[in-house]
Amino acid sequence: MGKLVSSISYLSGDLVDDLHFHNEYEILFVVEGKIEVCIDNSSFVVEKNQIVFITNLEKHFIKQLTPTYKRYRLCLKTLATDTLMHNSNLLS
Repeated sequence: MGKLVSSISYLSGDLVDDLHFHNEYEILFVVEGKIEVCIDNSSFVVEKNQIVFITNLEKHFIKQLTPTYKRYRLCLKTLATDTLMHNSNLLS
């Protein structure tokens, strides 16, 4: 898809998500509904017009909290993102 972007998708409907991780950065933008994002030992409620950034190799799962859940999902290639990002605070 490109040097930086691994995939872009718009998803709607019921969510079935198990604990997993991947070797890429994941950005979720919630368009409608509410979810609970569980990353390692922390949980966050994310609602309409909010963004979640999940780093690579973080174990996570998402629990749908409302009947309707629509979102955009952007995955960024880890090596390309790290190479382009010159801010050590963001990389940590």
